[in-house]
Amino acid sequence: MLGIEFGPRETAFLVDLLLAFVCGFFIGAERDLKGKPAGVSTQTLVISASMMFAYMSHTIFPADATRIAAQVVSGVGFLGAGLIIKSSDNKRVDNVTTAASIWYGAAIGMALGFNYHAIALTAAGYAVLVTSIPNMRRPIKSKLQNTKAKHRAKKKASIMPEYETREMQLRLDVEKS
Repeated sequence: MLGIEFGPRETAFLVDLLLAFVCGFFIGAERDLKGKPAGVSTQTLVISASMMFAYMSHTIFPADATRIAAQVVSGVGFLGAGLIIKSSDNKRVDNVTTAASIWYGAAIGMALGFNYHAIALTAAGYAVLVTSIPNMRRPIKSKLQNTKAKHRAKKKASIMPEYETREMQLRLDVEKS
């Protein structure tokens, strides 16, 4: 056919690539659902590229597999730094979590490339969980605010009838005199 043979090495690579896609999809989908930058495509590409660098490093330089892979950390760190934006009013820095998720995604890809599949899948689940924490806080905070508002309204309601009764009594007294 095309002269392409699939042996054990290529099969292992395909498994790693599939797992990189799965991890990138879940982390990226969580980012996309929140309307954040670095969604499915970005996360999948970063995880897949990191996996490939680690895989090739491990395959080509088995005695020193960290040689190429070590450069992934600084390269992806540079990519993440480009995502961080300082607002025009200089009071806020945006996309720090997005940059961290890209850097973390690179670590997941490297774990896949070095055949630490269970660690990579666990780390991907962890990434989705951690980036969901701010959304978990919102309903709790909202519930607390609603409870406080209800308490204030109830307190005000309990005071109002008393006030209205006094006002009516004063009107009656004025009308009588």
